[in-house]
Amino acid sequence: MLESLEKCPSKTEELSAELIEKYVLPLFSGAELSGFKESNRREKCVSSGNGYKYLFIKLKSNDSYRLKVMRAQPFLKDDKKLLELIIDEFAKISDLDIENIYKEKLYLNALEIAISKNLADGFSEVLSRIINKLSNWSERTYEGGRVSFGFIVDFEKESTESPKRKKFLDFDEILGDDFSAVLTDGVLSWMVFDKNGVALSHEVHQPLTDQDILCPLRFGSLANTTSEKRVGIVLLSNGEILLIKNKELKLAKRRGAWRSFHHEATMKQMTANSSYTNDDIIKAIYLTSLDVSFGRSGGCICYTRKSSETKLYQAKVIDDKDLLVREESIKSTTIWKIVDGQKFNHLERKLRQEIMGIDGATIIDHEGKVITSGSIISIPSGSTGGGRLAATKALSKYGIAIKISEDGMIQGFRHPEHKDVIKLFSIA
Repeated sequence: MLESLEKCPSKTEELSAELIEKYVLPLFSGAELSGFKESNRREKCVSSGNGYKYLFIKLKSNDSYRLKVMRAQPFLKDDKKLLELIIDEFAKISDLDIENIYKEKLYLNALEIAISKNLADGFSEVLSRIINKLSNWSERTYEGGRVSFGFIVDFEKESTESPKRKKFLDFDEILGDDFSAVLTDGVLSWMVFDKNGVALSHEVHQPLTDQDILCPLRFGSLANTTSEKRVGIVLLSNGEILLIKNKELKLAKRRGAWRSFHHEATMKQMTANSSYTNDDIIKAIYLTSLDVSFGRSGGCICYTRKSSETKLYQAKVIDDKDLLVREESIKSTTIWKIVDGQKFNHLERKLRQEIMGIDGATIIDHEGKVITSGSIISIPSGSTGGGRLAATKALSKYGIAIKISEDGMIQGFRHPEHKDVIKLFSIA
């Protein structure tokens, strides 16, 4: 039987709940604690239930209770593996006889060690130390401005230079000197280090033309050089840290907490088991949402069902003058000319980001045609939450609706007929 968190039976369970709430829940967007249940030694510290719809977690094998964590989208096997590494690191700290203020820093360090082990098993120390160095730089300025860095760690390479030679430099020495602040930008230039953190080279690349890379397009050039044994680390001028592997954004430290990204699983969740969705359109919407999220412009988009499009027009949710085909305003005429009859998924990815970044909602029909962009949505009176959230929920009656906050949060909704609004996914 599942018990309320308010009835936590011991300090151990209270500590577990605090740690999970502070460090684990932000990592898995949309996750929340939903209670606890009795456990025994035979049960693992991390286990899944009901097809990964929820996870049970306890700090130590002999804990008599375990916490239940749930979210809108199912967890993945990779989530469970990462959680196992995190709990293993946390367990090493929980019994240390030191003040909590010191433990706080150790837990954050432990989390980053677990993340590094998950990405670079066998070479995690170098990766976690670079992350730690960049975390320090994220709070600094150079000549009055925030800085950005780009690094690649190649775990298949090892410098052949002797440590006794002056040319032998590792990331600690380079990042310890202020000049490093202007060496790379993480967009088109980056330093490459070997598996021991020794500097190998500096690379400069052209902007990426691949429209489908599973990473914010801005960092696509760096991401395109990553692989299973080659991990990218980017520090943005706003303090965010991105971890990229196998040409995919894997994790990001945003708003002070680590967040994981599972692109294919999220795109599957976006389809909401609907037969009307087109995979290419879904992917274009998802990738553009990612670009808008890291561009920090905010946005709102709806991909309509064919059966609901007439209802959308009849309900006067959007003003007729905002319809591109009517060309009744400067905005609609301009966007109509730019789009030039192309489907959303056929537009250049950068253009899609710019269209979605226009204040208001972007709506595309079941075929991928752009109906409107920058449209003010008529929302029901008494709607709760901010205007963009209310508009997104209003549009979810007619298809899949996605809201991107200016702080980067991405949320997807649908509103089945005669039912409440359903949150399909949440990505922080």
